[in-house]
Amino acid sequence: MAQRCIGMSDGMDFGGHVVMTEVLHQAGRVDDLDEFLKSSGDFQADPRCQIMVARVQRVRKQWAECEQTLRRQLATALSDPLKRICGFELSKCLDAQGRYTESWQAAATAHRETAKPFAIDLLVAALKMTAEISVSELRKIRRASAGIPNTACILGMPRSGTSVLEQMLDCHSRICGRGESGLPGEIGDSIAKQGGGWPVGVLNVSVNALNQLQALYRDSLRTAVNMPDDIWSIDKTVFPQMQPLVIACVLPHTKVIRIVRDARDNAVSLFLNNMDPSWGWTSSLTSIGALLRAERQYVPIICEKLGLEVISIQFESLVASPEETLQPVLAHLGLPWEAACLRPDLNPRMVQTLSNEQVRHALNSKGIGRWHNYADQFDASWTENMDAPRR
Repeated sequence: MAQRCIGMSDGMDFGGHVVMTEVLHQAGRVDDLDEFLKSSGDFQADPRCQIMVARVQRVRKQWAECEQTLRRQLATALSDPLKRICGFELSKCLDAQGRYTESWQAAATAHRETAKPFAIDLLVAALKMTAEISVSELRKIRRASAGIPNTACILGMPRSGTSVLEQMLDCHSRICGRGESGLPGEIGDSIAKQGGGWPVGVLNVSVNALNQLQALYRDSLRTAVNMPDDIWSIDKTVFPQMQPLVIACVLPHTKVIRIVRDARDNAVSLFLNNMDPSWGWTSSLTSIGALLRAERQYVPIICEKLGLEVISIQFESLVASPEETLQPVLAHLGLPWEAACLRPDLNPRMVQTLSNEQVRHALNSKGIGRWHNYADQFDASWTENMDAPRR
């Protein structure tokens, strides 16, 4: 593999090098990545190459070298995206060494210098408004004429365990994980555009338009990969402020699997990871807490009022008792138990999210209780309406 990559590097432009290094990194091919980087000629002077060098050093636990590589890059004039990547890579390096105060500071600096403004109050208000609509009014929303058989969605906050859950389910012989497609978000935007805003658009958009959006979803997630009719497609969605309405309108009869995680662990993972900078709400524990609290308070109400077929699980239970937790999920889909679901680390499928490193390891509890390392960042408000999420 390494030799093929090295051979391909001849005549490859920097963009090609970036793609190749990212593929090798996401596939966990550390040795191949290292060899490719060492053979990449002028690309070695590029900050993007040095970031990958630091990732190799971090995986190999070469902490001093990793930190030095990243700090050297951060001392240069980097673009905001590269500055952000370097900052969060440094945070990971420091966290792995138990240098938690420095890790938090590195992430805080990356947020402060690169995050985009985000109107968290408007997002929370939209969830609250939707939850307060009466059942009779909410069920007046227009819906597509029929559903797509054997279609399911995982619904959860980012960094709540959605990738691990999807990877486990994808190990089942009759389930195909389709990743974080982004289509529900795009469909929501289309409904808002056609119907005059969100969430009011779901009352005004035509059934014909919803049928067309459903056809787009089917073509993209099932037809494009020739998925047999008897195979379940699993779409992992992480935008709870709009997905329940999208599912109800465009994908009626879709089965929903909702996952929640300890709010403080969820918050630490959000703050210390390089989430999309346009998600400015991840740059502050205050805004993270506001959205987590709203998701737990309002999303179950919205799902119930919409009549969605939902089963809820907790990430901690999935890790502690995976078979006991997954069996009801498979029964929710009408599928028998398969022991292969217990070994997501053996799944050859590549996960193209920030969780790509975690899912390559056997199921473990390393992320559970991690918030204790950062306990001084949390006040008493994190024990209010957080420890026991509504079902």
